[in-house]
Amino acid sequence: PIRMAVLLFVALPLTLICLIPYSACFNLCCGNKKPITEDDEKPLGVCRSCWVYPLRCLNRLLLWCFGFMWISIIRKPGSTSSCCAKPSVIVANHTALMDAMFMNWFYSPMAVGKAEIKKIPIAGATATAFQAILVNRKSADSKQKVLRDIKNRTKKGSQWPPLLIFPEGTCTNGKVLVQFKRGPFTAQRPVQPCILKYWSPYLELCACGDNDRVGMGKAFLLMMLQPFNTLTVTLMPIYEPSSDEMENAILYANNVRAEMAKEMNVGTTVSKYKAKERASRME
Repeated sequence: PIRMAVLLFVALPLTLICLIPYSACFNLCCGNKKPITEDDEKPLGVCRSCWVYPLRCLNRLLLWCFGFMWISIIRKPGSTSSCCAKPSVIVANHTALMDAMFMNWFYSPMAVGKAEIKKIPIAGATATAFQAILVNRKSADSKQKVLRDIKNRTKKGSQWPPLLIFPEGTCTNGKVLVQFKRGPFTAQRPVQPCILKYWSPYLELCACGDNDRVGMGKAFLLMMLQPFNTLTVTLMPIYEPSSDEMENAILYANNVRAEMAKEMNVGTTVSKYKAKERASRME
């Protein structure tokens, strides 16, 4: 009850207030010709950037409301030393609804995600606030534009926030690593592999299989009803691509996936769609 009250009367109202600078009405009042979108060609200005930091803190508060009182961060030698030392590209496994919340709190990144995120209340505005790159999976032109944006925003010396990508392109139960998409690896930049592992005493937290069908609202409610949930985050050593990997994004992606799978002690699969079905059957 306490966590639910904090969520309804503190976390959500403050989140909505912090998202005001990214709304259409704010742009109109400031005299901007067009609303801010995920397609802006330059990083946020000072005014809007000042509103991002409270959003980071609120993401941690939301995680607390959903039962994640403790989050363990394991830093391997060679990883980023702190949340202030930001890599150009972050790649992580994608298993739960809270993945983005943790990343927004810890790294404040710009993410690559599906265009449908814009239609989700609060999540869509948050994606815009963090200047996410959204892709229409059915459009070849959109996919090409995303690849161009990834390269442009991750150039050495760029003022853009770190780029976050879940290279599997879908949620799984974490028992296998699905084929990585080549997008984050086309930038030819070093990547920070990040492994997220959830545990709850009475609830399966992965957002696939039966959990994918219960709906987001019910899933969050079930999390709040647990006595506690845990999240362990492992920051692996930053992966520096070889000359061969810089020339071949698929090779680069496969090698990073192999290192992550070894750390997670899980297998890998080739076909992403069949793998997702297989992963669901393994539950």
